[in-house]
Amino acid sequence: MRFSAKVGCSLLAVIAVAAAQVNASGPNPETVVVSAPVAVLVRPILDEESEAGPHDQRRLGNLLYELTKKKGPAVDEALVVLMCFYVGESQEEVDAVILRGKRMLPLLRKYEDKKPVVPGRTYPDSMLKGALSKSNAFQGAARAIQHGWKSTADNPGE
Repeated sequence: MRFSAKVGCSLLAVIAVAAAQVNASGPNPETVVVSAPVAVLVRPILDEESEAGPHDQRRLGNLLYELTKKKGPAVDEALVVLMCFYVGESQEEVDAVILRGKRMLPLLRKYEDKKPVVPGRTYPDSMLKGALSKSNAFQGAARAIQHGWKSTADNPGE
């Protein structure tokens, strides 16, 4: 009896410590492994962004621009996946998502609280947007789509 009471107290202590660690670090988002066609589209952009040292902003901009001009379900999803990462200041990926309209809403919901994992690569978590920045981008894009705006520049509240 005394042994099980000690085990019970030890178990409660472990649970309390684990809960405190979760609360201190915030919620750990679920991961979503992106499909192979989506991974092929995002890798060149994320690889360029992840290179050590200064990277070529022009090349990064061109890669992103080329992606925004493509069409198809994999491209739609790739653009939303890129919204989860820091890929420059231009917000091209967000504007492209908004311009594509209501078909993007399910993809925004899919990735809003998820961490995308790109098969064949391991990108540092520091490339991911912080929770608040990501939430603002996703909610802003959804709001713009619902209002029929064509880009982030059309939003009178920002």
